[in-house]
Amino acid sequence: MWVRDNVWIKLSGPGAKFVVTPNSIFGISPDRKAAYKWNNNGVNWETIRTDTAGGGSNSVFAISPNGRDISRWTPDRKWEKISSLGREFAVDGKGHVYGISRNGKVVDKWSVIGQPWTEIGGIYSEFTHIYAGGLGVFAQTKDKLFCYFGEGESW
Repeated sequence: MWVRDNVWIKLSGPGAKFVVTPNSIFGISPDRKAAYKWNNNGVNWETIRTDTAGGGSNSVFAISPNGRDISRWTPDRKWEKISSLGREFAVDGKGHVYGISRNGKVVDKWSVIGQPWTEIGGIYSEFTHIYAGGLGVFAQTKDKLFCYFGEGESW
């Protein structure tokens, strides 16, 4: 909904997540299979991606159906691949992207356009899933959940 003269105006139906940038609003479908950009007009949205999608505080990301590639939506309205080396990816609320390496032993972090991925550590076992959000970064093995403390390689 959009507020105009103290009136709420509906912009969209349900979504898994919405991302507000300085210039637009993006929506992720409830099944996370598509990303949309609001056209600044009522409930009109433009489809910009039709596979797995996610978002951070001011960025929209899409993960390929095989889960190995992640791209970001650029200001010039294009998808830019930022990695094709991961097993699984997660995006936190600040727009940082975390990826489990293909062998599951390492987690890498990406946060700045044009900068390389940074290894933030691994564990003795194999990570199976990764989650990120306001509370932090978490990685799961087949029988444990680990929290990253945000410095060095501490899990």
